[in-house]
Amino acid sequence: MAKQKAVLGLPMEDAKIRTKALECIAKFPGVRLMSIVGNQLTVEGEGIDPVLMTLKLRKKIRSTQIQTVETDESKNQEKQD
Repeated sequence: MAKQKAVLGLPMEDAKIRTKALECIAKFPGVRLMSIVGNQLTVEGEGIDPVLMTLKLRKKIRSTQIQTVETDESKNQEKQD
């Protein structure tokens, strides 16, 4: 499995929402690292599914969007070019 990095955009109005988001994402298999910067939640891991994460967060928090998804394979291809 290749490492993936997904950035999800969601409203981080208070600490309660941040806690809900982190608890929800931490339950997914393959998640290694989570961080929140502003209104963006960055998730890194192997074999993560950003679509399922977004659907789960929409049920808990409402407005959630996938902003970017990167894999190590795409980074390696850019370096080779």
